[in-house]
Amino acid sequence: MRALGLAAAACALLIAVLARACHPQPQGEALLGLQASASQLNLTRGEVAALVLTVVNLGAAPALNVTLRVTGTGCAQFVGEGSRWVSEETFTLGDLAAGSGRRVVIPVRCLQGRGAVTATAVAENSDPTFVVVRVVAEERGEWGPLLAAAAVALLAASAAAAVRRRRAARRRGRRRRA
Repeated sequence: MRALGLAAAACALLIAVLARACHPQPQGEALLGLQASASQLNLTRGEVAALVLTVVNLGAAPALNVTLRVTGTGCAQFVGEGSRWVSEETFTLGDLAAGSGRRVVIPVRCLQGRGAVTATAVAENSDPTFVVVRVVAEERGEWGPLLAAAAVALLAASAAAAVRRRRAARRRGRRRRA
């Protein structure tokens, strides 16, 4: 799943670069790009996963006073200032030189249901850019490992019974020949 998210992020960056090549920015303007490490986080109830957001300046000029605003909707929560679970936080990234970037790692959780994390990067001299990551919490109770063990035991018992039947059939065949 992470490979799919990285591929989507690489495609988004490629599209941004191609858009810049087709529609060059005037000299002196910054062009922000924003990538997420995944397009969807599939979590168990209460599980915490790291979401990596990367802000890059694809423009020819420095991006001034870059901020990253992260908002969680539905069940999505993340660690904010003071190590509290919040659904909205703003990170000040400062200035980004042309061709440089910054990463922000955000621990995300979902207690139950579905939600999304929306991140928006903005600079004084650039248009805003955003990315949305879906978050889904599945209930996987304590029965999961027990059911898996039961399935393996059933397969083993079936295989043992089949071996016994084959051996019995061979013995009957030998007795008839003798």
